[in-house]
Amino acid sequence: AMDPALQDRIVRGELFVLGEWYLAALIQHEIHPLVNLFCSGVCNLQDPSIIFQPRMTWDLHQSIQVLLGADLPFGGTDTEFGGIVEPFFGRSLGFPFRTYGMVTWYF
Repeated sequence: AMDPALQDRIVRGELFVLGEWYLAALIQHEIHPLVNLFCSGVCNLQDPSIIFQPRMTWDLHQSIQVLLGADLPFGGTDTEFGGIVEPFFGRSLGFPFRTYGMVTWYF
């Protein structure tokens, strides 16, 4: 039987890691004093799955910052980042491919 607290977290869509061993890295490159590029990667060492997270920050103005990024998961079926099918509803708990953007105004 599965832990009831874990079942509740799955139903609510909360994210948590499944493995014990991970390798993570971050690379940052400042292409201009106002523009920074980042690429993060997290690899589950117990299954062949990984997620890359490239993003860019641009200080558009003294009080405005623009952030653009993506989540790019890779892995086969039944891997953490490729998509594990949960047993209750049959839906995949894998990370979706997604892009995002955010504008922050500091005042």
